[in-house]
Amino acid sequence: MSSNSSDDDIPGLESVSSSEYVDDSDDKDSDPSDLEENLPLLPRHIDHKSPNYITAKKWLQQDQDTLKKQMEVITIYMYSPFLYGHAHQSDKWLEWCTKAGLLVSDINYNTGELSDLERSAVDVLSKAVERCQRTMVKRDSERTSPQNLAQLLQLAAEMRPVTTIKKAVRTARRRHFFVDMIKDFDGSLAQAGGTTNESVGKPYFVEVGCLYAVNQTAEHVQEFVKGRNFRREFEEQCAQDEKHEYDLLKKRGDELYKQGKYQEAVNEYSTTIICCPYSDKLYTNRALCYLELKQPKAALSDGLRAMFLKPDWPKGHARYLQALNMCGETERAQIIYSRYSAHFPSQKDQDLLKKAMVTASVTRDKKKIEPTEEDKVLKDKIMAICKQSSEAYLQGNNGQALFYYEESVLIAEQSKGWQHCMVQSDCIRFLVSLYYAYGCALLKKGSYEGAEAALAQFDTIIKGYPSVKFPPAYNGCGRAYILLHRHLEALSMAKQGLEVMPSYRPAVNFTWPGLEEVIAECLPQNIEIRLQQLQQQCEPVCFPDAVCRYSNCLQYHASSGIRVEDPDYKGRVVLQCTESCSISYHSSCWRRFKSDSVGISTDRDFLLTPCLTPDCSGTIKVFLVYDTKRLKIRFDAPAEAVTRKPSGSEASSYEGKIRSTTSKKAEKARRRRGLEREKDAGVGTGGG
Repeated sequence: MSSNSSDDDIPGLESVSSSEYVDDSDDKDSDPSDLEENLPLLPRHIDHKSPNYITAKKWLQQDQDTLKKQMEVITIYMYSPFLYGHAHQSDKWLEWCTKAGLLVSDINYNTGELSDLERSAVDVLSKAVERCQRTMVKRDSERTSPQNLAQLLQLAAEMRPVTTIKKAVRTARRRHFFVDMIKDFDGSLAQAGGTTNESVGKPYFVEVGCLYAVNQTAEHVQEFVKGRNFRREFEEQCAQDEKHEYDLLKKRGDELYKQGKYQEAVNEYSTTIICCPYSDKLYTNRALCYLELKQPKAALSDGLRAMFLKPDWPKGHARYLQALNMCGETERAQIIYSRYSAHFPSQKDQDLLKKAMVTASVTRDKKKIEPTEEDKVLKDKIMAICKQSSEAYLQGNNGQALFYYEESVLIAEQSKGWQHCMVQSDCIRFLVSLYYAYGCALLKKGSYEGAEAALAQFDTIIKGYPSVKFPPAYNGCGRAYILLHRHLEALSMAKQGLEVMPSYRPAVNFTWPGLEEVIAECLPQNIEIRLQQLQQQCEPVCFPDAVCRYSNCLQYHASSGIRVEDPDYKGRVVLQCTESCSISYHSSCWRRFKSDSVGISTDRDFLLTPCLTPDCSGTIKVFLVYDTKRLKIRFDAPAEAVTRKPSGSEASSYEGKIRSTTSKKAEKARRRRGLEREKDAGVGTGGG
């Protein structure tokens, strides 16, 4: 089931004539108002000789254990684009789910913390999948059981020629099976505070979720009856995925957890999940780390993933219960506990689930640290300073903004007590905004020092608050690297930022510190464009003006490339030889190279010496020194020495003179240093 397959590729599903549904090809999906009309329901009964009934009967002829194993995999594949970052569905259904709000994107999928809307989508699917699976198991009445599944298959067949959501919903509302599914959401579920179209503000949220579950169930049943074993394929794929250093990476994460390095452990588990998206152990371990980091929503998401991957394993349920209680969703936790505790008869499993309920309740009921008056005063002071700095920045007074931002960052980092005056999520959002604003102000300086300091601020966000997943920080790092002419690093930051974008769905927009004004460039639609522009800017190769030839250059410079536009450019030295070689050095690298050269004390002494390029027979004829703006010094070798090229027997004599001159100078230098050492030794003896 490739994501590129179409619904027309599904074999065995009965097609339906166009006369069986209302043709509204000109209708738009965004207007559901005219769907409230009562359309006549089609007959519930499916003929026993129809292909859909025969397929349903063949499915139910399998033994109960086989059906259970196949249904587990069908459920995992159904949830895959919502929870595990992979799509096994056709493009049409992914597009419909995105339009209805069930998926944030039909291209990028989330394996991190789920937003409230994404959790609502999973709730809808869970209810719809439960309804579909009731048709897939054997009942006491063998005669009526194929009818239910046949009705599901018929409904899926009628979805095949439909091209719009509105047409699909109108067509489905003529089938008893779909009407019965929707009643669960319109009736008892809504009264219990469950997900409805109104509760999420999406007109087709529930309907598309139900139809998605019906279509995926039908597709898998048809494929299985034709001989495809989804359980075997799934197990083979998981075994193949786990060959990619699974044990090594998981073990590394386990060791980091034991050392108390929970965030580092999360990073290791997340890296492994990219290779092994269907490993229940990785999700339960990462959920445990999130619980230790007091990030219950992220732990809740992973607990949910583990539950669906392995329904008969209590640890996934335990993590989910802990996270629910820590989030304050005690009623839901009690419902989940009551529903699933009976599935684990062993006393050990029961104790694990009870412990999860008690431990989470104790953690939640811990007394909140009340802020002191000093903390409140300090918080007000930080906010006041931030307000001054943000106002100055927005007014173009960058120098004043830098002064106040730096002061507020220092105060905020020196004392943590003021954080007790804020909700944790609000505090994290404020600190991220503060570091980001300070980094932007530093970038505006346009200097080397400013770019380096800005990198430190953006790096604090990326490494210090990884759960926030803040793409603007990657964009800030890229802008700093551009200023430093480190284009490869800038390109890497742009790509990393775009990878984080699918997880960037802030419930509350980031605002300038101390103000209520939204940071426009941090809005998801704006920052994605900026990251794409940064990537396009960095992809062309940017050649430097010259390359420093000093062997130890990289010990003192970020790059051996010499660029006049670099903020840290301090000038360069260029040597030209008689064979047209041009050899360049950073000014600082040249001073170090000259100090290493024996017997040469001044720049002029390099004239007429052998060229520094290997295998070049030329000699240095021009010596140039550039400062930051223009040519400062130029030395030229005597014209007669350069123009008169020795030949034959004179060549060796000419080269000998050059070597002799260099040797004599070197000998004089050695003698001078020897005399100085003897003099120093004599003084030392006299003093003794």
